[in-house]
Amino acid sequence: AQYQTPPLSGPLVVKAFRDAFGHSPSEVFDEFDPQARQAASIGQVHFARKMGKALAVKVQYPGVGASIRSDIAMVKPVALRIMGLREETLRPYLAEVEARLLEETDYKLELSRGQAVAAKCGHLPHLQFPTYYPALSAARILTMDWLPGQHMQEFLADNPPQEVRNQLGQALWDFYQYQLRELRQLHADPHPGNFLFSTTSGGTVGVLDFGCVKDVPPLEQQQFLALLAPETLADPARLAALLTEAGVLRPTDSPALRQMYLRTLTQSLELVGRPFREATFDFGDPTYLKSLYALGDDLMQDQDLRQQREPRGSAHFIYLNRTYVGLFSLLTELGAVVRTALPA
Repeated sequence: AQYQTPPLSGPLVVKAFRDAFGHSPSEVFDEFDPQARQAASIGQVHFARKMGKALAVKVQYPGVGASIRSDIAMVKPVALRIMGLREETLRPYLAEVEARLLEETDYKLELSRGQAVAAKCGHLPHLQFPTYYPALSAARILTMDWLPGQHMQEFLADNPPQEVRNQLGQALWDFYQYQLRELRQLHADPHPGNFLFSTTSGGTVGVLDFGCVKDVPPLEQQQFLALLAPETLADPARLAALLTEAGVLRPTDSPALRQMYLRTLTQSLELVGRPFREATFDFGDPTYLKSLYALGDDLMQDQDLRQQREPRGSAHFIYLNRTYVGLFSLLTELGAVVRTALPA
């Protein structure tokens, strides 16, 4: 898990503070634990206190941004060769992934995003967001409230009752639906390490880590919601029109190629959109998530798809799809029964 990776050494933590503030951690805070309590994806979290407040202080590993650029530069030619793709066709998709990864290294951006999402979503029930502290933060150091709660594995080890699981799952589902429909922005890394769970008030979710946030353009938001709408699968003409608008189907496609894409996307949307077509959905049944992963494996091995030498559709769908598969995985691990139907 992201919160169980090896720790950064004490001297490097002190150096990061001296570079940022001109002071050691013990001079910045009233109390600072030099031993990392948890690890984030590109850094680690220390416990601190100041003015009586319990704080989480995230310290970024040095050289992360340069490593990301270097890794992408090395992976790109290999991926192009293995997939048989031209660089110009893959460029927007690689650029999308690189942009999101590099944004995760910008703790000032994460701070502003965390503050904005907390302000916009603070009214949603059973969610808790940390307060961020700009004066105690810098490019590679981020200070926020230390939220109560446990990570997923520890929380589930206490065997919480089904009612609590359901409330937690509903809180997560409503959070993501509100972000997509009202904000056009998504916390795009629904990894178990980025949430804290507690039985407080019947089940409360603490939301952490706004390093990976996806802004969804209006057109892609409309297309995504339209493709998931129950009436779309029942209307082949509507589905074809939406896929054409999304750039998946093209006027130059042969009849056989068009049918291949329609068959593949119909199968995918039937499965991915299943929770949205039911009033409530039992994510506690693991067969749904297994079917989703099996579909992904089947598509990877589909010879008709493998013969296509250019990706189709908007690059913005990369993180939309990633987010919802991650959310489904979280809800399955929780074993939650959730009210999921899309609003009319």
